[in-house]
Amino acid sequence: MFKLINLQQGKYINNGSLLAAIVLMLIPVTLPAQGNILEEITVTATRRAMTIQDIPYNISAMTGEELKNAGVFSIADLSRSVPGIAFSDLGVRSGGVNNQLILRGLNTNAQGGISAFLPNLNPAGVSTYMDNTPLFTNLRMTDLERVEVLRGPQGTLYGAGSIGGTLRFIFNKPDPEAFSAEINTGFAAVEDSDDLNYNVDGVVNVPLGETAALRISAGIEEMAGFIDGDRFAVGGFTNPQIADPTDPFGTGLLTESRKDTDGSEQWYVRASLLWKISERFNAQLTYHRQEDDADGFSYQTNSDVPGARERTHSQYFTSPLAREVDLVSLDLEYDLGFARVESATSYTENKAQNDGELTFITNVIDAATGGFAFGGFPATNGRLAGYYQDVADSKSVVQELRLISQGESKVDWIAGFYYQDIDFTDFEDVFSPGFAAFANTPGFSGAPGNPFAAFPLPPFLSFANILAGPPTFVTQAAIDAESFITLDRQVDIEDIALFGELTYHVTDAWQVTAGVRVFWNEHGNTLISTNPLSGAAVAQDGMDRSGLNASSNTVDEQDEIFKINTSYDFNEDLMAYFTWAEGFRRGGSNAFPLSGIYTEDPSLLAYQSDKVTNYEIGVKGVLFDRLSYTAAIFRVDWDNPQISTGLLPSGFPSAVNAEEARTQGVELEGIWAVSDALRLTVGYTYTDAELTEDFATPIGPVGPFPDAAGTDGAPLPGVPESMATWALDYERPVNFMGESMLRFRVDGSYRSSVVTDSSPTSVRYAELPGFDIWNASLTWTNDHWRVGAFVKNIGDETGVTSVIRNSPIRPIDSMDYVSRPRTIGMTFGYTY
Repeated sequence: MFKLINLQQGKYINNGSLLAAIVLMLIPVTLPAQGNILEEITVTATRRAMTIQDIPYNISAMTGEELKNAGVFSIADLSRSVPGIAFSDLGVRSGGVNNQLILRGLNTNAQGGISAFLPNLNPAGVSTYMDNTPLFTNLRMTDLERVEVLRGPQGTLYGAGSIGGTLRFIFNKPDPEAFSAEINTGFAAVEDSDDLNYNVDGVVNVPLGETAALRISAGIEEMAGFIDGDRFAVGGFTNPQIADPTDPFGTGLLTESRKDTDGSEQWYVRASLLWKISERFNAQLTYHRQEDDADGFSYQTNSDVPGARERTHSQYFTSPLAREVDLVSLDLEYDLGFARVESATSYTENKAQNDGELTFITNVIDAATGGFAFGGFPATNGRLAGYYQDVADSKSVVQELRLISQGESKVDWIAGFYYQDIDFTDFEDVFSPGFAAFANTPGFSGAPGNPFAAFPLPPFLSFANILAGPPTFVTQAAIDAESFITLDRQVDIEDIALFGELTYHVTDAWQVTAGVRVFWNEHGNTLISTNPLSGAAVAQDGMDRSGLNASSNTVDEQDEIFKINTSYDFNEDLMAYFTWAEGFRRGGSNAFPLSGIYTEDPSLLAYQSDKVTNYEIGVKGVLFDRLSYTAAIFRVDWDNPQISTGLLPSGFPSAVNAEEARTQGVELEGIWAVSDALRLTVGYTYTDAELTEDFATPIGPVGPFPDAAGTDGAPLPGVPESMATWALDYERPVNFMGESMLRFRVDGSYRSSVVTDSSPTSVRYAELPGFDIWNASLTWTNDHWRVGAFVKNIGDETGVTSVIRNSPIRPIDSMDYVSRPRTIGMTFGYTY
């Protein structure tokens, strides 16, 4: 009897003789080579084509075929296949809002909170590139040539935001030599869902003569929801109904339950036109369009809340997302003989309509104002709800020029220029659904829960009558609109840099590389906020009665970073290397009111750039032509770590700085071709990440929220101490419909426990237990056809990947994001 062990909880899945039979198939046998002998993967991380074993630092890569065989179609899938990537899988609803990737433990952002649904101001700690374009999106990973994962600071070649590392998604290029086409489809049943997953992806490559080709890929994926809602308001946020219309002051909202509230749909199209203008000159024009639509968040009410049930929440409103991403790029390459000139020009736009519940904010504001802000609304059995509508639009223009030396020489070099202009706008409107109906109801003294008992005689004033005056503090139109906060933000960022690397080959076996990047950044931030329902309080502070408040701030900086790397080849199968490298993220400006009820500390108007210094020693090599390995030890010192947060009680997205932090650890990765048919891939990362100096930053003037704070020795949030990945691939030829191949794969990943904030006293703090996820697949292929069956998350693990911990005032708003449940499906493909 065979058992699959759950590493974290000691549970097992008894699969009986079926699994035993499959395992017996994995016993090594002597077969003709079928592709599992170690293959060299060529990458361009250094801007030159080199094999992974020749790159003198720690890098992983997966080819497009490996991605397909492993069932890797999303960044979440990738994080469970490549060792050392910590990633909070928040589902499609939050997956494209902020870059949640963590490499080498470089993260100080609290997990969840407003970062789950509003864009951060500061760059992420891991940069992502689609070909040569810096862009993060919820990418569906198809028609890829490979993915490269570069660990450690990559600032000299990849710029700001690459303090922890860089991910590069390299797509297949058009091929002028032959026509080809491929279509793949699949479906799957999801545990705890009444719906199915569906997907269709296709690609066609069309030669246009001998020197040009057009390649088009497109696809659509529907993901079934698995989270139920047991307390949705009937009528939604536009017209919430009350349970007892005869008791307008004493009754709560009328609610209903709904199934599968977090379903999503994603579609994309990518078209690339390649023209080999001459033997020396190539041009490629690419357009990529992607749309994401999600019904809601993949979160459940925290299990510590009384009455909480697994994969169920008790929020009043749905939280839909509609996102559109456009990318246009032009890559030019010209061969000068002694060097190669590369130009990468791109324009990207990322637009999103992002709605959701924000009830905890209304309750915090009401508590902070002693019940004044909403006229006693919270006394009515939880009717004080909150809802936001956010429209964000980020446009970016990038121009990068590189001059790369060619030919055999003692000296290799790269020189480049980088320019990026980002224009980001964000408008947020926060409502209190149902407030107008409440405020416009006359206050009869005999009504239960009547908050207007002081006005029992005719004309039986309503709260709207009281606010409307005289004196006039709030207009009737503002009351009817139910909007109590609006935020209109404009962020302008300009990055300019000169960079270069020079490699001196001391001998055939020993090289030394030095790199530098000099950069100039300008960051402007303008915010206009209004507080329509707080007109009285605003007027008392000498502000315009509309509540209008504008704040603008600009920060300029200039700095440089350096890199030194050296490696020695003891023989063709063994390399040792050392790297000292700096990385940086640009500083910037916050914007928020300096007067009124949402006044913030002026010292927070600017946040500083942060810088890391990385020390790394590693070895990589091949044993017996069957075992490739990489081992690295690293330490990263981090000055002024940036923290994305929300100022309170207003919720203004902002960034602040801590003092110092440090991460250190060990990275191991190996691929063993056990036989011609059997391959074992394993990876393990140990990371010790902590603050090394106390800090305390005010993020709001009112309790019960603590400041952003941490103490020396506190662990960095979202960073597992241990991460592991493993995969066993077995393939054998079969005689079915001619010569064909049967491939079996079992893989898994493990993540140890994490904390969600560096301060145990923070309302955002939680301890998330570790968990492991196992997958298996069986695929049959021949020259044209591909049929497969798979199981993802075999043990149906409800792994908590992130949280929302907003306020102790409403524990029911404490939410846990969870991994997708057990999914069983089939795939079909045809290649022409």
